[in-house]
Amino acid sequence: MPEFEEIAHKTHTAKQSKAAQRFFRLLSNFESLVEEENFALKEHNFDYIGKLLNQKDTLLKGLIEAKEAAGLGPQKNQELDQRIKLLFKNQEENNVLLRDMMSHTQAELAECYQARKQIKGVQSAYKDQTPTSQKICSEA
Repeated sequence: MPEFEEIAHKTHTAKQSKAAQRFFRLLSNFESLVEEENFALKEHNFDYIGKLLNQKDTLLKGLIEAKEAAGLGPQKNQELDQRIKLLFKNQEENNVLLRDMMSHTQAELAECYQARKQIKGVQSAYKDQTPTSQKICSEA
C-alpha cells in the first residue's frame, strides 16, 4: 500500500508541476498583453485594444484555472506575488490612460455639439434671408 501512495503522490505532484508551468506561461502571456495594451492606448489604436481585451479575458480565465490546479495560494511564491503586484500596477496605468482618453473624447464631443448648435443658429438666419434676397434681385 505505501507503494501505491508514493505513486499517487508523484502523479499528483507531476500534475501540479504541469499546472504551475501552464500558469506561469499564461501569466507571461498576460503580462505581454498588458504591455501591448499600453502601447496601443498610447497609439490610440482602439480596434487593436478591443482584440487585446478579448484575449486578456480568455487568458484570465485560464490563469484562474491553472492557479487552482497548481495549488498556488497566497504567500506561496514571493516572485509570483511581485509579478502580480507589477501586473496590477501596469493594468492600473492602462486604466488611467483609458479614462484620460475618454475624458478628452467627451470634451471634444461637447465642443462639437456646441459648434453644431452655433452652425444651426447661423444656418437658420441665412435660410430666413434667402427669399428676401431673391425678391430684391427680382425687383431690380
